[in-house]
Amino acid sequence: MRDTELQINLSNLSHNLNILKKNTTSEIQGVLKAFSYGLEINEVVDVIDEHVSCYSVMSIDEAILVRNKSSKPILLLQGVYDLDEYKEVLKYDLDFVIHSDWQLKNLEEGLKYNRLWLKLNTGLNRLGFNADKFESTIKVLEEKGFKNLVLMSHFACADDKGHPLNNKQLQLFEKVTKKFSYKKSLANSGAVFNYPKSHYDIVRPGISVYGGGFYEHGIKPVTNFRSKIISIRNVKKGDSVGYEASWTADKDSLVAVISLGYADGYPLIYKDVPVFIDDKQFHTIGRTSMDMVCVNLGDDSSVKVGDWVEMWNFKTPLNTLAKSINTISYQLLTNISRRVPKNYLE
Repeated sequence: MRDTELQINLSNLSHNLNILKKNTTSEIQGVLKAFSYGLEINEVVDVIDEHVSCYSVMSIDEAILVRNKSSKPILLLQGVYDLDEYKEVLKYDLDFVIHSDWQLKNLEEGLKYNRLWLKLNTGLNRLGFNADKFESTIKVLEEKGFKNLVLMSHFACADDKGHPLNNKQLQLFEKVTKKFSYKKSLANSGAVFNYPKSHYDIVRPGISVYGGGFYEHGIKPVTNFRSKIISIRNVKKGDSVGYEASWTADKDSLVAVISLGYADGYPLIYKDVPVFIDDKQFHTIGRTSMDMVCVNLGDDSSVKVGDWVEMWNFKTPLNTLAKSINTISYQLLTNISRRVPKNYLE
């Protein structure tokens, strides 16, 4: 059995929800898309159900997993992709998003008892009805008998508190929706901390729950991605290591090999990035392989085969590593392969 695992600190997960609750009086939606950002739905729901008023997912499959654990409302964030899925919406009593004319046209009367979230495009320009069509769309829905509505939109740059688009989106959302008494939802993780005026009735934090950022507000990392050393070899000065000979030793060095690679979800990288062995920092070398990563131990002979190497851990801000390799913490978490065992810690 490969000694590779993703440790998940459930206490830190609960802690992060409590931090969010201290920063808003609004309902909190538990965002569970990508199977809870790679942490798996069943275990996450067990921890956060007491903290949230509802959930959101990306797919019917995810929704069914949540429904088996909770009776709270579950939102399909992109709505349905074909008409047959509306049968599942009815069967599992799901909320769903309407963001296109196709979805609006094909709504069936039997769905009017489900809660419907109507999406306004305020500037992200992916999904949603533009402002000039939004009021007329609400009227169409009301005429069809849909009166259990939530009006929603999505920030593009809420993590960047000074970005001018944030206030433009907030002002447009307020202008278009203020005449309606329906519940409203706009804030993601960044907006929970940076834009209190955007909280409205329901906030939808994602990455902050899973420890991927906002540490300055008290958020804690939730995951520790680690694997054991399977080999240590002496590499002479001038010798290269790994595919494409992308690293060459500038002095005689000890090189550790761990059984973890891009097939496990660790990024395909060529640059040296920090890893941790017994709280000491070392660096990866060469190109990530499918199933292995090499680590430069220098002349440190205290490290042994069988020692754990932490690619990131509960002490390390995940977004620091992400930025160093030009990605985001969302990708690091959601890319973890399902061949990696999950170890849930209390």
